[in-house]
Amino acid sequence: MAKVNTVFQGQYQIAAGFNNASGLRGLEGVFIANDFIPFKTFKSWGTFNPGDPIIRGDGTIVFDGYPSCVWMFSIITRLQVQYLQDTYCAGGYSGKVTIKTSTDNVNATTALPAYENYNAILRLQPPGERRYYKNYGLQFSRLIAI
Repeated sequence: MAKVNTVFQGQYQIAAGFNNASGLRGLEGVFIANDFIPFKTFKSWGTFNPGDPIIRGDGTIVFDGYPSCVWMFSIITRLQVQYLQDTYCAGGYSGKVTIKTSTDNVNATTALPAYENYNAILRLQPPGERRYYKNYGLQFSRLIAI
């Protein structure tokens, strides 16, 4: 169903199911049969949320709960959303996945974003009836480092 072209954003990867680091692959360049564009690059840097901020009695902040992040596509087609549903969400709008994504940390050697593997819950926005959508986000919640 899908053909894979050259991947440019190779650090961002996704696989179906938890603890599936060996199955990680990029989305960019995946071309769905009968679709008019492959998956495009998306924005993720700056969307990592370490959890809910809790202010301690002494005024310092710690984070509680699970981290989350969003992969924001400037454009995505209805067939691409269907591919995400079928591949990662068992036909629905949420599913257990393994992802490799940027965090809010920076690699001290390269000064580039740090990337880590997580188990996460992927949540898709119901797409409706249009052929394509602008500013469509893949929401990842309950991130647990693996």
